[in-house]
Amino acid sequence: MLTYEIAWDVVIIVGEPKTAIRAHKYMLMSRSSEFYKMLSNRLEDHPVVLNFPDVDPEDMREILSYLYRGRINIDINKAYSILYAAKKFNLRGVIDEALSYLQGEMYSENVCRILEAAHEHEEDTVYDRCLKFIHANAVDVLLSKGFTDLCSKCVKNVLKPDNVRADEILIFEALLRWADAECARGKTQPNDNNRRIVIGDLIFLIRFPIMDIKYFTERLSTGKLLTADEKLSLFQYYHGKYNPILMKHFNTSARITKQHNPVPNMAHNEKTFMKSDQMVVANRAFTGDISFQRVHRFDETSGEWRNIGTDAISFKCSKCIYLHGAIIFGPTRAEDTYKVTLSITDDMKRLLGKNQITISANVHQKMYDVTLPSSIRVESNAIITVEILISGGASHRGMKGKDAIDVDGIQFVFINSNRSSSGTDITMGQIPGLFYSLG
Repeated sequence: MLTYEIAWDVVIIVGEPKTAIRAHKYMLMSRSSEFYKMLSNRLEDHPVVLNFPDVDPEDMREILSYLYRGRINIDINKAYSILYAAKKFNLRGVIDEALSYLQGEMYSENVCRILEAAHEHEEDTVYDRCLKFIHANAVDVLLSKGFTDLCSKCVKNVLKPDNVRADEILIFEALLRWADAECARGKTQPNDNNRRIVIGDLIFLIRFPIMDIKYFTERLSTGKLLTADEKLSLFQYYHGKYNPILMKHFNTSARITKQHNPVPNMAHNEKTFMKSDQMVVANRAFTGDISFQRVHRFDETSGEWRNIGTDAISFKCSKCIYLHGAIIFGPTRAEDTYKVTLSITDDMKRLLGKNQITISANVHQKMYDVTLPSSIRVESNAIITVEILISGGASHRGMKGKDAIDVDGIQFVFINSNRSSSGTDITMGQIPGLFYSLG
């Protein structure tokens, strides 16, 4: 009916130049509340003509395919425009499909565009996930073209937090590039006076007090980006004189550019335990192979995951188990040596177990075991956090994670951890699984 335009009673005019697409009132009204509002008072009209000049014809055809068949094809070239059309017609299913696709294609080069789309369409969950990714991969993101295209509110949310993992000079120069782009969009000259106008109070997101004094002197002291009082206050601060009135707008705290692990020290075995002939499990010795059971939390992999900062995920299970270790993703492009630190803590942040190993990884094996020196008894419904710190190149990225998984009568529930600084959560990232034996 849709493909061959049989018995149509609606003409949808879209795009510029105008393109006519024929459809059916019954299908549109039954599948979309927005179309119902448009058509419910025009049932006697034949045909009804609807005009959407802001919708691309190909996007409209995909929207109609979803309304008629429940299927939609999304690629990187049209994901943003389809998201716009889906919002216009209030199609939650299409919105979720588009956002899920964009999150699966999140890289340093395009994450700012996804952030801006999430901001425009008020998708807070996706927005927060983009920010988490940006802060963990700040160097690459701030150097990307996408950063210069952000709105001022998004720039503020990117640059304000303590955990922006980049040098302050790089952060400052990224803000300057954004200001130059703003000047170009406003058709003004990119000089210091105009830069300050477009930057406004965003200038105080730059932590000049922790910046290299030589750079500040050579780059900023003779320019007009900062006022004379601002420069004076900073020079006084550099030389040990703090003026609370002049310095009230400047943040003097260092950013958290390195990972700090606040768990208490504990004696631990640092040997590599990829395989073992003997393992102690809660004071019981097992000789030879132990039959491990495994729980995997991702449905698929897509793209690369930058191993920067700590990957962490929490979990609880419905029955007592002995946790023997965690699974990590290996490299995507070439052989690599991963130095891995695995830490297990409880809900009181007490360290239950820790191991540091070195893995010689290659592209022919997607996942690797990181084994604990001795197993940890996990009681039913106890919340346990698994933390992984990897020194090495990019790995596979898990996608479409599940928050609840049943394995042989045991339900595992995965929970986002605030100890994850890399972006790993229940939906995407590292730590694809755990291996254990029954308690």
